[in-house]
Amino acid sequence: MRAVNRKPRTPRRGARGQSLVELALVAPVLLLLIVGGAQIGALVYGGISVATAAQEGARVASEQPIKSSAYVVSGSSTAVGPGATCPAAGNPVCSAVSQAKGLLTSVSTTIAPGTAPGSGTSCPPKSVGDGYITVTVSANVPIFIPILNNLLANTPGGSYRTMSDTVIVRVEPCTLTNGS
Repeated sequence: MRAVNRKPRTPRRGARGQSLVELALVAPVLLLLIVGGAQIGALVYGGISVATAAQEGARVASEQPIKSSAYVVSGSSTAVGPGATCPAAGNPVCSAVSQAKGLLTSVSTTIAPGTAPGSGTSCPPKSVGDGYITVTVSANVPIFIPILNNLLANTPGGSYRTMSDTVIVRVEPCTLTNGS
């Protein structure tokens, strides 16, 4: 039978220092993996948020072609065309993109109709004609790990990566929406 009150074994003289050296060698690699995973997660989240915002903006743009101030034609000037940027508040497409962008601080939205305003069959003069509309959303996602700047940033040594998504959808025909 063994004795219950046994003297605990003491570690060897150098074993404590060996554990400390092992931790010092492994800790930076583990920290880099954890923080690198967080950086990749931030980039993936930015890409998904931009894609969702573009899809939502395109959905609203296709359903409400005349209610968006980006399409309104006043007199001889028009606010639409290739590269027309999202105007200020009151535009349902911009509002939809803003609500769907998630935690991204700011996004750039471009709305471009495929046809001239009012050129579709039976479309009101201030609406997007029957055809396609393109909504492009982009955002800059910061790179917060200096070591990864050369790998992940737009330019070597940069501090952000631009995430962009373009969605092209068919505009609801004016005959179905009555131009609204």
